[in-house]
Amino acid sequence: MRWSLMLPALALAFSLSVSQPALGGRERAPSDTTSTERLFNPPRVITPGDTTAGAERRGATEVIKGTGPTAGCRGCTGSRRTRIGGGGGPAPGFLFANLEEINTKVKAMGIGALSEHIVIMGGRGYARIGHLIIGGAGYGGTTESCGIADCCGRYAKVTIGYGGMILGVSHVKADYEAVAGMLFGGGSINVERRKNSKYGVGWDASWDPFGADGPGSIDTEYLNIASTIRGDFIALEPFVGIKYWVLPFMALDFSASYLRATVGEGEWTVDSIRIPDSPETNIGGPSIKLGLHFGV
Repeated sequence: MRWSLMLPALALAFSLSVSQPALGGRERAPSDTTSTERLFNPPRVITPGDTTAGAERRGATEVIKGTGPTAGCRGCTGSRRTRIGGGGGPAPGFLFANLEEINTKVKAMGIGALSEHIVIMGGRGYARIGHLIIGGAGYGGTTESCGIADCCGRYAKVTIGYGGMILGVSHVKADYEAVAGMLFGGGSINVERRKNSKYGVGWDASWDPFGADGPGSIDTEYLNIASTIRGDFIALEPFVGIKYWVLPFMALDFSASYLRATVGEGEWTVDSIRIPDSPETNIGGPSIKLGLHFGV
């Protein structure tokens, strides 16, 4: 009988000891348990000298020394992503040409001088490798004058075109790129002159000046005359410029330059026939351009 009473009492005491906390202790909350992940993978800052394997560096922010709003983050968007790239785009502007020699002859036609402020259209592009840039560019523009002198309408038009290779240097910063270089190439200037008769000319009469048995001389009042003088030159154009990036792939492109373009003595032609006594003429001058650059 004594053992039969003691066995239930022992079972009850054992169950109570398992279900209740020890005397003077407290129940452990889930927050008291140290995270196994944080224990074995603590947060850490990667420094420039860290040689940890690349797999452990992915996704981490690299902290570096420095000052300013972007200091401490090499991966911030405040710096250009690459020093190797390139691109191009349109670059219209103004060329302040030297047309003094030509205007002397144009005014002798009885019409006004040609404007020396020529609107030029064109573009440029280049590849950038570190500080070196290499590429090409081309530009062209026209200026004209017309009027009625004496009996007949007169017209003069100058067309300038040039282009070539670009070599230079580049300095890239966060939001802008400064460049300086030289364009090496060639170009030409065409001076078109025209006089229109005040009289209507028939089909047969329009062939008379060229006929083998035509009249020896014809009154110029009855003729429409057109002729072109042309000069070729070597183009040298040093320039400086700056690009301001408004989008990751687009920048405003401003530059200033000076075009050296000289037609040599005796190098002018009239209707493809050389003019032996033509003078040496420098038609170049300063220019400014504002365009768009697409690329990186």
